[in-house]
Amino acid sequence: MFEKGTSGNPNGRPKKGRAWADVYDTVLDSTSITVTVNVNGEIQQHCIKGEVEEEDGAKKQVSMRYLLGVKLLEEGLSGNVNAIKELADRTEGRPRDKVEITEEENSKTFTVTFND
Repeated sequence: MFEKGTSGNPNGRPKKGRAWADVYDTVLDSTSITVTVNVNGEIQQHCIKGEVEEEDGAKKQVSMRYLLGVKLLEEGLSGNVNAIKELADRTEGRPRDKVEITEEENSKTFTVTFND
């Protein structure tokens, strides 16, 4: 048991921002990202801005998450089956398939049911 007044976790909760999910959320919620890479002493920078053009020609800042959603939609509309599947899974939920296996004398019956 723990002594009264002594924490059971002396180092405290792990710092946020260290998990991949935290990093991805930060990047995806950004409207502008600058990537700096050092390759053999040569510094290379690449800037990605989240902007879309509205009907009146004005530019609107959007998140990287929004841009990825638009890109995924464009890919699906161009016939990319993986993109279509991803969009359906994210918006409609993944279909649940039911598999039943029954065993009778000297025979096995497999039943697969796909939900519509």
